[in-house]
Amino acid sequence: LCQNLLYVNPHSLNFANRQGSARNITVKVQFMNGEDPNNAMPVIFGKSSCADYAKEAYTAVVYHNRSPDFHDEVKIKLPASLTDHHHILFTFYHVSCQQKQNTPLETPVGYTWIPMLQNGRLRTGNFCLPVSLEKPPQSYSVLSPDVPLPGMKWVDNHRGVFNVEVTSVSTVHTQDQYLDKFFALVHALDHMFPVRIGDMRIMENNLEEELKSSIAALNSSQLEPIVRFLHLLLDKLVLLMVRPPVISGQIVNLGQASFEVMASIVNRLHKYLDTRQDMHGRNSLLSSYIYYVFRLPNMDPNSPSPGPGLGGSVHYATMARSAQRPASLNLNRSRSLSNSNPDISGTPTSPDDEVRSIIGSKGLDRSNSWVHTMGCKSTPWRSSPGSASDTDTMQAMERCGNRMSSHTESASFLQTLTGRLPTKKLFHEELALQWVVSSGIVREGALQQAWFFFELMVKSVIHHLYFTDRLESPRKNRFPERFMDDITALVSTIAGDIVSRFQKDLELVERLNTSLAFFLNDLLSVMDRGFVFSFIKTYWKQVSTKLYMLQNPTLESLRLDFLRIVCSHEHYVTLNLPCSLLTPPASPSPSVSSATSQSSGFSTHAQDQKIANMFELSVPFREQHYLAGLVLTELAVILDPEAEAMFGLHKKVVSVVHNLLSSHDSDPRYADPEVKARVAMLYLPLIGIIMDTLPQLHDFTESHIQWGRPGGAQGSADGAVWDESVEDGNSMISQTVAMAIAGTSTPMSRPSSFLLNPQASRPHSTFSAESSRSLLICLLWVLKNADDCVLQKWFTDLSVFQLNRLLDMLYLCVSCFEYKVTSHLEHRKSMRVLHFDTTLEECLGSLSIWKTHLRPKRSPSGSAFGSQENLRWRKDMTHWRQHSERMDKTRAELEHEALIDGNLATEANLIILDTLEIIIQV
Repeated sequence: LCQNLLYVNPHSLNFANRQGSARNITVKVQFMNGEDPNNAMPVIFGKSSCADYAKEAYTAVVYHNRSPDFHDEVKIKLPASLTDHHHILFTFYHVSCQQKQNTPLETPVGYTWIPMLQNGRLRTGNFCLPVSLEKPPQSYSVLSPDVPLPGMKWVDNHRGVFNVEVTSVSTVHTQDQYLDKFFALVHALDHMFPVRIGDMRIMENNLEEELKSSIAALNSSQLEPIVRFLHLLLDKLVLLMVRPPVISGQIVNLGQASFEVMASIVNRLHKYLDTRQDMHGRNSLLSSYIYYVFRLPNMDPNSPSPGPGLGGSVHYATMARSAQRPASLNLNRSRSLSNSNPDISGTPTSPDDEVRSIIGSKGLDRSNSWVHTMGCKSTPWRSSPGSASDTDTMQAMERCGNRMSSHTESASFLQTLTGRLPTKKLFHEELALQWVVSSGIVREGALQQAWFFFELMVKSVIHHLYFTDRLESPRKNRFPERFMDDITALVSTIAGDIVSRFQKDLELVERLNTSLAFFLNDLLSVMDRGFVFSFIKTYWKQVSTKLYMLQNPTLESLRLDFLRIVCSHEHYVTLNLPCSLLTPPASPSPSVSSATSQSSGFSTHAQDQKIANMFELSVPFREQHYLAGLVLTELAVILDPEAEAMFGLHKKVVSVVHNLLSSHDSDPRYADPEVKARVAMLYLPLIGIIMDTLPQLHDFTESHIQWGRPGGAQGSADGAVWDESVEDGNSMISQTVAMAIAGTSTPMSRPSSFLLNPQASRPHSTFSAESSRSLLICLLWVLKNADDCVLQKWFTDLSVFQLNRLLDMLYLCVSCFEYKVTSHLEHRKSMRVLHFDTTLEECLGSLSIWKTHLRPKRSPSGSAFGSQENLRWRKDMTHWRQHSERMDKTRAELEHEALIDGNLATEANLIILDTLEIIIQV
């Protein structure tokens, strides 16, 4: 919305020392474009009963007062371009009450004016002006009335007698001296020298110094004009970063100065405009600039802009996704893509080729990853992640510093070599470089609002790829090596800040951690995925090293938030390479011939080991399915019974896995059973993780049999023989049945089991019912969608103890999702009783004699509630409160809940039956 308005408010006039008759005074206001009376411009807004615009406006006449006060306001529409001749002319009139012969009704008694421009800036504020008794001379408009013009008579010896206020609401005039100077100097870069800015005459030899000082002086600007001209100001700073001016044949590098001011302005807006922030802490002015205004200045302005949509609406994932985020970024891909790598056309020749095409040629050696430094599966960060320094990151940071220091020399060399100056840069490359080399207050300011610079960088990257037609080019060839080095160094330093400062400034670290996660999420859509995985690996190694030294749940929670955001990518399944199997390919729906030849397909020891690797967090599994391996590793770490400090994160980590599986189940891309089986393959280790944590799960059985651990009161790790009373009375699975399922008919001593007697102690904390239920739902989803042949082969290799635990886990699922129809019936019955009690209370309350006739008849000794015989009528007692939470549910809501519980119970039991059938076939 463009506004360019001027408001004139005359306040007072003092004609007490003026000679002559001047008592009934009014003021005529005109906006002039010159000294001639015909130069009055029709730009004054008219009143309701007049034309839209007028050339003049009068104040109300103050009767018989030589020092009147005025309460009028004149609204003026300013021209888009002002000159030195534009001014406001005030003419003072004495109005006669009785018109005399040969005497005009209005007699001019004084004149004054306000020039609109002073040193090229719009003049506003409060003025105390002298008043002339005579008409101003020619060319008076370029001078101020404060200048004593020769031959003119003034009221009260040229003292100020007229008070007026002039204010402006304009998106054209900044009304700030620092902004005015900066915009004028940037504009002067495209003109010939010398350039005059106000009363300054700037030559080419001092332009560089003036330009740098004006950029630094922007920190002194008032916040209000900065807000009004924020978009234009940021555009000019971006322009100076990507198009450094050439002065006297030399490139003036203003990238660092522009970045410093940008960081300062962004922090000022967040600090003083905290009421204009969204739920994620982002300032609405800055986010609107990124989404609607920002575009690369060195692109063709006539080209169609891709954002806010590349043929649609592109939502950048940094900080948050909206609920209306499209299924994919609309990058107008038209060719056939691989299921595992959108950069590969058609179907890859083999899974190994596809893996190498993504991570092989980038030199991403996951053999040195933190996943190889784990001691035991349940506590991967307890072993030292390694002490070797990250030489790649250090070399990248050194290259960044060398490029920054030798910028001028490189430019001069290129000028000598090619005869021209490289005056154009890419904004995302320059932004990454300036951020990496920044230090002190500037770096701290950038970290405070990292989301803003990350989003700017992402949009710049997407615009660059779109306008240069590189969206279809291979990802490895999209960006130069220097930009990749800068991003590597940036991610490494920010990860270091998160690790080192989470105990000092948690609020900042939480914002920084979230911003970095969304930034990497965005890069997965435009950059080589293997290279982005190296960023995740860098972050993971630094956090794991800190967790190895200090088991802090806060840092673990930050890493979990980071992982949750990164894994929310729309192509999360594809990034995990579900089409690359660790086992020989098998038909998802095996025929008779394939079933008969199944034994030969898995005959070798190597093939058996591959099957085992699919069901545990092995090194091959985590290398092949990188993100899924991180998620399941986090689950195993936090659910580890020895990690007591992580007990508060159980619900959080379970919800991460639950939400991922929910998104897969509702995604139409994975509706096909064969595709869903591939997705479920990513979560096969989840079965073993839940089996390990089964003693900690909430007991949903009606008998409330306690879930114990090996080595408890009735079991030991060395395979002690079970007590017969325990086997006969408390065991859910008969030992004979377990032996038959395992294919062994010879009775054998039962190994130490997790099923202990009710008196067994539980040394570790138990999961909540909600977390246990969510975890069991995840288990059933994997069992339902996993390939039956793979499950059958794995069940075959399980020991008796593991089979026993698996069967008891299925029994717990039956108890957890059992449809309890009595709960709904009891609720309806209680609702009817409460409704009857309420009606009876209302009837008794309407009778005035109920206290005298009914209360004495009650016997305190015979009351069912003891001394509180009137408990039936007191709503604040527990007898009433036990149903208060569900009284607001309607009949339709109860029936809907009953339907959902019934469907869930049916689905759960069908999955359990299918699993039991596979176990029986072993």
